[in-house]
Formats: sequence, structure tokens, C-alpha cells
Amino acid sequence: MKNRYTLILAVLVFGFSQILSGQKDCSSLPSGLIPLTDFSPGILYRGYTGGLFGNDLNQKTGKHLEDAVSIAKDIVPRSANGLPDVHGQIGFIGIGASNPRTEFNAFVDIAKQNIRLNSKLVFANTCIGGQGIQKMKNIDDNYWKSALKVLDSLKLSQEQVQVAWIETDNTAQGDTSFPNAPMNLATEYQQLLVTVKHYFPNIKICYLAARGYSGFAMPTPGGVGKGLLHPRDYLNGWAVRFVVEKIIQQKPGYEYEGAQATFPFTTWGNYSWNDGNLARKDGFYLDCNTDIGSDGLHLTALGEQKIGNLMYTFFSTDESCVPWFFNTTTETTETNKSDNQSILFSNLIPMGNQELYINPSVEIIDIQVFDAQGKLMSSNFQEKLKSISISTFNKGIYLIQAKTKEGLVPRSEKFVIY
Repeated sequence: MKNRYTLILAVLVFGFSQILSGQKDCSSLPSGLIPLTDFSPGILYRGYTGGLFGNDLNQKTGKHLEDAVSIAKDIVPRSANGLPDVHGQIGFIGIGASNPRTEFNAFVDIAKQNIRLNSKLVFANTCIGGQGIQKMKNIDDNYWKSALKVLDSLKLSQEQVQVAWIETDNTAQGDTSFPNAPMNLATEYQQLLVTVKHYFPNIKICYLAARGYSGFAMPTPGGVGKGLLHPRDYLNGWAVRFVVEKIIQQKPGYEYEGAQATFPFTTWGNYSWNDGNLARKDGFYLDCNTDIGSDGLHLTALGEQKIGNLMYTFFSTDESCVPWFFNTTTETTETNKSDNQSILFSNLIPMGNQELYINPSVEIIDIQVFDAQGKLMSSNFQEKLKSISISTFNKGIYLIQAKTKEGLVPRSEKFVIY
């Protein structure tokens, strides 16, 4: 009898795995759609220019940039009642469903490896599987009851939450018309942001992330929800783009300042979409075989790591994040004083700097610099000047490995160009 039940169980498990694997099709061809970040001048999508911010721009400019930097400086540790307090905390919440939940966890794990991460940051992952914006946009939805329980478990008050990262979609809406579908989703985002402000009165900045590619997921009964299937994934990025444009233009209902303000300053977070197995211009892509799970939607551990790195690169380099994401200069200096292996400097370098000067505690004869992907960069270390040339480096995270007469210093350090 036992062997019979074992056989039945094995068949059921095998059958279940077959159903799940059948929901992913890695032979699916790329759609031909262009990532928002990869548009070139003169290229349009159904009459619209590309770029995260429109007109082929992928960077904040003008007042939007100025406000982002200014508001970021107001993100400081706060007491439980929301007042600035050097002994307080900075709450950083993740909002979304299952994919965002694992992506946020991966990002937090990576961020915590940096010894200069702001010690006052408290990460609260409030994402819940199966939750769509059509529900969580409502103030009385159960999503928020669960979110507040997460905060309670971390001893974080609603008044201490100042940063939110949001990745979401309407899981029940299968509309793929353009621009109607992303415009309608943008309206739901507006309603969600009002709700976020309701629960977190001191929220300063919300970062909206675009979903990754879901074209490997097949539309099967009981499988991936219709609102998550391709090309809804692509239109999700357009919805974020439309939200941000309305905020920049301060359209009615999208104000973040003045008497009419209804929600916090909101801007782009990470853009995670690429077309099938095709890499974007910046090299990012999710591989169907190694990065996508058996249902064609959820990520493997490798896929989670890729999105986590994408998020970390954003939060560690963006102008609106650097002031609060890392410890202050004073805290960093104190940390270095207590470490006789420390070889470096300030780890935050504005874009455009020509040289990076170091202050070694040991005699260094050479330095190797690697980018975030592990590629060896040409650093032109000048031993007499104790500097390396960084004039050709782009924004991003870099790792330094120092070499002394005795060999490589066992500990490496990071610096960020923003």
C-alpha cells in the first residue's frame, strides 16, 4: 500500500511539473518592441517618442531633477512620531506582488553587503503574491492591513516611512490597446499614490519600477493572469512613463507640492524590461532558460539577482538616492579610522570627475578597478600622485582591488560614480 501511494505521489508531482514547465515557452521569438531606454531620435512607437522621460531622455532634467535632489535631502532619520531625530530611522518600503517581493529581497541582500549603507535605513517588504493595483489602490484593502503588520514586526512606525519602491499592474485587466491601456493604468497609479500618502504622511519619494518581460509565459487555463501576459509587460513601462510625465507637467490630480498636493514626489525607479532574450544597449537581459521560472513569469534565483543588481545600481547612483542611501561623510570617516586595512577616500564621486585620489594606510604599488559586471577597467594608477584616472568611466558601481609589495590587499572596496 505504501509503495502504491508513493507511486501515485510521484505521478502527481511529475504531472504537476509537466504542467508548470508547459507554461513556459523559451522558443518564443522576440516581439520587436523597443525598450523605452533604447529609443533613438526619429524612432516612434505609435506616434510617441521613447525614453523614460519622453523625447528619448532617460535622465531627469530641469525642475524635476532639482526637486528630486532637494527633496532627497529631507529624507533624514525620524522618531516614531515622525520628527527628525538622529537616533531615529528611515523607513524604505517595497510595494507590489510576488515578483516585486523576491526582487526587493534580492536588492536588500545586495545593498546590505555595502559597509557604507545608511545604518538608519529599515527595509520593509510589504509585497504580497497575487495582489494587483486594482485592489491595493483602495485605502480599505486588506493589503494595507498586512503592510502595517510588517511595519509593526520591524518596530517601524508609519510616520518613519519616507521612501517607497513600487512595481505593480492590474492583474485582472487584459487590455493591450495603446495608448489607452497604459493611460488607464497610469490613472490607477495615481490612485495608489494617494493611498500611499494616506498611510505614510512623511513619505518623500516614490520610485516606480517597470515590470520585466513576460513573453515566455503561455496563456493557459489557471496559469498567469491575463493582466500579466505579454504585451501588458511592455505597456507597464509606458504607464510609468505617463505617470511621471503628468507629474512633471503637474496635471490636475498629479500635484506633489502646494495646497493641491495629493501624493509624494514620484519618479522613475529601475526599468527592467528587455525583449525576449535580446540584451538592451546597456547589456541587461533576462535569459529564459536560466533567469525565468517554470511558469514563464516568476524569476529563478539568478533572475532575482539580476533585477536586484539593477535596483542596487539605481539606488546607489541616482541623484535622488545618494544623499540618504549611504552613510554621511562623517560616519564613513569614522568607520575608516577604525580599519587599518582601509585604502580609500569618499566612495561617492560626481559624474565628470577626472581623477580619484586615495588616502592609503598601506603603501600601494598598483590598483585594479572592475565594473559591476566584473570587467577590468583601465585605471592608469599614478603611484606618486596616489590617484587613478576615471574620466572615461560611466555612472555605476566600481570595485577597487589594491596591490602592495606583499601582494593584493585581501579586502576590496567599492566606489560609485553618480
